[in-house]
Amino acid sequence: MGTSSRRLISPRGIAPACSVSRVMRSKQRSTRDLTRRISPRYRRFWNVVPLARRVSNCKPSAAGSTLASTPEKVMTSNRRELSDKIAVVTGAGRGLGRAIASVLAERGAHVIVNDRSLEPAEEAVEIIRGQGGQASAIAFDVSQTTEVEAAFGRILAEHGRVDILINNAGIGDFVPFPEITSEKWDRMLDIHLKGSFNCCQAVLASMKARKSGKIVNISSVAGKRGDFIGNAHYTAAKAGIIGLTKSLALYAAPFEINVNAIAPGLFATELTSEMSADMKATTISRIPAGRLGRPEEIGRAVAFLVSDDASYIFGETLSVNGGSYMD
Repeated sequence: MGTSSRRLISPRGIAPACSVSRVMRSKQRSTRDLTRRISPRYRRFWNVVPLARRVSNCKPSAAGSTLASTPEKVMTSNRRELSDKIAVVTGAGRGLGRAIASVLAERGAHVIVNDRSLEPAEEAVEIIRGQGGQASAIAFDVSQTTEVEAAFGRILAEHGRVDILINNAGIGDFVPFPEITSEKWDRMLDIHLKGSFNCCQAVLASMKARKSGKIVNISSVAGKRGDFIGNAHYTAAKAGIIGLTKSLALYAAPFEINVNAIAPGLFATELTSEMSADMKATTISRIPAGRLGRPEEIGRAVAFLVSDDASYIFGETLSVNGGSYMD
């Protein structure tokens, strides 16, 4: 039948079989040539593999699709990613702070647990040690500048450095605007905003000298959107923390210090137990996830921001709120 016997009889748009074969051979030659041109020193970064080897290494997934072969570099567990790091977590005697301290210790950090009184801090330390982690307790009021300076002086003298600072200390006060007194306003801002400022000041010089450090300030979803319950003093303090985070991040970035914030939604802690049942139900009804957050979920978010995986993140506020507020 002449030359037509060497071609496939196919619908319009499908190339002859011999043409497809020539294209495939051409592509394989191009890939081999590219591989040869890249020096061995850089070839491992580009993971250039001849086409034939890529095809032979493909394996079908459980669903029947074809997946790429396993990369040469396999990711390892992050469970000890913070080994030998010194972390200070304020307000860690209970609630979110305790959960944050536990997750950081689980990942290898020596965690210095702070609270206003020593007893809850020591309780948290016992729990962490019981789980195989390293921790020690220290008591100071973050709103008192002299106490903060003295405490961090002791920490630096004993450990030589602070690699990680988590400004978590805070209080709750669920009241409508007309019930906020001047004393309530001052106390709220002193603990949340001034407390974060005091601790940042206490560690900044040593972090700058070492050109290394991670700071995470715990804000709130209320600091981003306001609070429908009221709590203007709490909202103002948490919004101030976001502003502090951005300003300090701009200053500290040239010294390789990562400063970021987390804005939690409503979590199942002692703080939420102070809310009335109606207030809690109303709040949960506004959460797309339909539940309160679990404290360890904040701990894992903090662990990410203080890890090397977040080394190029500066001045961000990470929302962890079940979808209740989206930027």
